[in-house]
Amino acid sequence: FTLYAHITLVSGDQPAREKLMNHYGSSGSRYCTYCYAHGCYNRARIYCPFNPPTNPPPTATNQAHWRIYDPANLPMRKDEEWRYDAIHITQTMNFKRAEELGIHGQCILMRLTSIDFPRSFVLDSMHLFYINVIPAIFNHFRGKFFPLNSLSNDSTSTDAAATPVIGSDMSSSTQKYPADFGDQIRSIKEFCHQYKAHEWVVWAHVFSIIYLNDPALPKKYYHAYLGLVRAIHFCRLDEITKADLQLTEKLLFAFIQHYE
Repeated sequence: FTLYAHITLVSGDQPAREKLMNHYGSSGSRYCTYCYAHGCYNRARIYCPFNPPTNPPPTATNQAHWRIYDPANLPMRKDEEWRYDAIHITQTMNFKRAEELGIHGQCILMRLTSIDFPRSFVLDSMHLFYINVIPAIFNHFRGKFFPLNSLSNDSTSTDAAATPVIGSDMSSSTQKYPADFGDQIRSIKEFCHQYKAHEWVVWAHVFSIIYLNDPALPKKYYHAYLGLVRAIHFCRLDEITKADLQLTEKLLFAFIQHYE
């Protein structure tokens, strides 16, 4: 018999996938490669809430396009529509349409019928969670997410004295950490900017669960964070049951609603 091999999945970090798909990415108002959600533009930045602000600043533009989105029922992109729009934009050089859809035009992978736009371009847990979401949440919790301190020090921030204590405790535990558990731990206060993905894995699933408990983080924020970590755990499994998949979706939706 003749054995054929077909490319069905394409993976990489966010900029690489966007480039391969010939998509605008986070720089465009249609920032998502998977759905048609429209971002909120303010001061040369695109913000991507499911619920747009009710009291936007005067500098915010394109408010006519703002919508309330249900994360469980998003307007998803489809392969046939993507291919049709990409060909149309390429042939007509309709840049206005390209900006509206977030697609520059055709890409070389469109020659492969085995590729489904955008579902073949999968997200991996390392880029999605461990060098993106988890570090961002950690910076928010410690009041370092926003450049302006007035925005960073909100009610979700940890106790100001908590981070140094956590870092000191991690440093003192370095020699006691079993080698079978992995590399030696490093203080998250001193080395968080140097953390690699595997260190964020350990922080998310081991240390943060211990260190962020009350009083370091208010209870309602801590429990919401635990729900996110549990959802991420299910996403990393090689196999997942239908019941666990439904639970994962429920946990992610709950965290999105809580965080916004």
